[in-house]
Amino acid sequence: MKKGIKKNGFTLIEILAVIVILGILMLIAIPAVTRSIGESRDNAYISTADKFIESAIGEVTSFEYSVSNEDYTYYIPTKCLDTENDVTESPYGEFVDSYVVVTNNSSKNDYYYTGYDESGHGILLTYRSLLEESIIKTDLRSIDTTVGVGNRQYTYVYSSSCNKTGERKDAQSFISERGKKTDVTTEGQPSTITPTPSTTTTPTPTPTPTSPYDYIPTNGWITITIGDDSSAFNRYGIVFSIYQLGFGVYGDWTMNSHFESARTTKNNDNSYNFSLTADQIRQRISSYNIRPIYQRTTNFVGTVEFQNLQHGIYFVDMVAGPNALSVPGMIIFVPDKAGNSHIYLAPNISYTP
Repeated sequence: MKKGIKKNGFTLIEILAVIVILGILMLIAIPAVTRSIGESRDNAYISTADKFIESAIGEVTSFEYSVSNEDYTYYIPTKCLDTENDVTESPYGEFVDSYVVVTNNSSKNDYYYTGYDESGHGILLTYRSLLEESIIKTDLRSIDTTVGVGNRQYTYVYSSSCNKTGERKDAQSFISERGKKTDVTTEGQPSTITPTPSTTTTPTPTPTPTSPYDYIPTNGWITITIGDDSSAFNRYGIVFSIYQLGFGVYGDWTMNSHFESARTTKNNDNSYNFSLTADQIRQRISSYNIRPIYQRTTNFVGTVEFQNLQHGIYFVDMVAGPNALSVPGMIIFVPDKAGNSHIYLAPNISYTP
């Protein structure tokens, strides 16, 4: 009796069937895997943007960046922010242009993000709480830093050299407060919102300074020295706060919203007087809960310095110090010819600018 021949391996038909099944599975799996990887990268991109905003909040709160003017939209380069592990790239490549955008609303700041990387992946100007719903663009090649939020007339773009100075620009287009989705067109560019006639303001070029100085620099600083070596008190640890009341070149200022009623008058010696007293200014600061843009503490020789101040009018107030020192609030116009103001305060002597 013949034994049956034992069958080994697979037939050609069986092999072809397996190949077809594997092909179908790959057709299903590869797009799903690719989509999953893309979504993971997009989520990582959004997480990076949120980390940038978190860093910016810390530096704004610690007065590293001034964002006090409610008429400005501020652009802070993310490369200048102190982030964990010094983030410089997205999941798709190195950042080319990337900003945290900040606005001030009655002493409350709102934060946005916009930026793109070398691959063209990026996020249009988006309010923080809407980042998770944002769509990562794949064809961004530039960031428009003249986009204002809520019809603010100007943008202020901090320098990418990270020296805390910047440039004021006239806002050319706008998005609504807190970045509603409808503010961005399908082409991926911010849409222009036409203000109603009652709120329309026509930006005008900055006029030639009316000060007696030939040169007005972009930024300056205020240095305050308390007493001297013969002072009877400890000059270390005296705390000063500085509030910005107005913006503009010397003699041509635009007041912040809470100080619009204030006026400056020019004297014969080209100096200026301010119409509000220190107590009136303090009252408004308290009523509107206005925060200082900077707060500094004097060093061991009694000196405190406020750096990188924009053109404008500042109110400087001592918030902590020895009882023997009488320092009323000071109104400082910055900058002077060199862009700086140096004030010497002797014990028990009041300074009037």
